Amino acid sequence: MEELSQEEQQNFEDDGVLEEVDISEFTEGNNIFESHGISRLKVTSVGSDPETRKPITVARALRVAIKSSGVSEFIEEFSKNSPTPPAVNKIAKPGSAIAKELGINKKQWVQVFDFTDPSYVKANDAYRTELGMKIVLMGLASPIKDKEGNIVEDDKQKIRILQGMGLTSEHFTQLVTDITNLTKWAEVKDSDFLEE
Repeated sequence: MEELSQEEQQNFEDDGVLEEVDISEFTEGNNIFESHGISRLKVTSVGSDPETRKPITVARALRVAIKSSGVSEFIEEFSKNSPTPPAVNKIAKPGSAIAKELGINKKQWVQVFDFTDPSYVKANDAYRTELGMKIVLMGLASPIKDKEGNIVEDDKQKIRILQGMGLTSEHFTQLVTDITNLTKWAEVKDSDFLEE
């Protein structure tokens, strides 16, 4: 089995128990690669101190069961449909950032992607939101039920229910990060696909 780096070992020592399991065979139906975990979401409410009746802030950590099964494969497949920014013509002058990046030593026209194009920005935001929502819905390990207690199958209804329960964009981002990090050795904040 591959040796863990000091940083990876420290992450597991800080977070809990690292159990090493030797695999000698792969048997169909044995989900040895599925990861499970807990995402801790902060919720805050204002209450009052029973003795002084002064307002106090009460914070709670909701422990939400999450899983990784199928998420990586879905992200890979879904990314094939990511929007592409339009290409624009620009002059690359020697010493400019574009010229350095492209290794250009003289002034010339080049085609570059325009990541600021309003249509692209809107399409990319919609794409990333949809991807994040799908990751959350796939990664929640508990069913989502309607008011009558029926398990909800429709994704739009699931999202409506979660938002109606007060799921914020911060909670959403935390869930996506925790779900995608279930199978990584260490969190890499710079590569978080929800951040730009």
